[in-house]
Amino acid sequence: TGCCDLQDFLLLPFSGGYPSNHVNRLVAKMDKASEVSEAGYYAVTLPDFGVRAEITASKRVAYYRFTWEKGRPARVFFDCQAGCWAWFRMHDQNYPHHRVVWSKSSASTNGVVEAYNRVTCWNDGREIFSRFEFSPKPVAVIEMPRNGKCGRRYVLDFDLKPGESVVAKAAISSVDFDGARRNLASDPDGFDFDTRRADCRAAWDELLGCAAVEGTEPEKRLFYTALYHAYVQPN
Repeated sequence: TGCCDLQDFLLLPFSGGYPSNHVNRLVAKMDKASEVSEAGYYAVTLPDFGVRAEITASKRVAYYRFTWEKGRPARVFFDCQAGCWAWFRMHDQNYPHHRVVWSKSSASTNGVVEAYNRVTCWNDGREIFSRFEFSPKPVAVIEMPRNGKCGRRYVLDFDLKPGESVVAKAAISSVDFDGARRNLASDPDGFDFDTRRADCRAAWDELLGCAAVEGTEPEKRLFYTALYHAYVQPN
C-alpha cells in the first residue's frame, strides 16, 4: 500500500552492551560497499557491531543469518515498537504517522518469539501476527523498558561455538497466530540457510525465465530488474 505500512517488527543483530533505558531503538551503520543484492538474497555488514547480516526466503518463510566476528558477543534486538512513523513526521506534520495501538508478544529461551501488532496509518487498524524461531536457542532473553510505548522490546543473548551463526526463520499472518504458525510449519526442513538461498534463486530463475530478450548486458539487466520489481510489487 505504500511506504508507510509494514516494517512492523525490527530484528537487529548487534554486539556490546544492552540499550540504555532511554534508547527507543538501536542504530546500525551499514557498510554500503559490502552490500550484495540479488533476486531472493540480500546481505550487508554492520561494521560497528562486527556482524554480517543475510536474508533469503522460501515461499512463506523468511530466513535470516547473522554471523559475528570472532570474540564479539552475539545479541539480537527484537523490537515490537518499529514501523516507519518517522518518514511522515519529517515530511508531513498533518499526516497520521505509523503508531502501534495494541501489541502482544512473548519471547523465551525456547527460541520462539511470537508478536502481534495492531497499527494505525495508511491502513487504519491493520493487524499482523508473526512467529520467529531461532537456532541455536538463546541462552537468555531480556525484556527492555517500553518507555511508555505499547510494544515490547527484547534482547536475545546467544552463546555461539566457533564458526557458528544465528539463523532465524519467520512467518506472518493477517488473521491469527495459528496462521503464522502454519505458514512457518509449511517449511519444516530446519534452518539450512544456504539450501533456502539456492532454492529461492532457482525459483526466481524459473519465474524470470518466462521472457527472453536480446540486447546489451545493461539493457538486459534493466529489463529483468523491472520484471523482478513487477513480480515483487504487482500493482
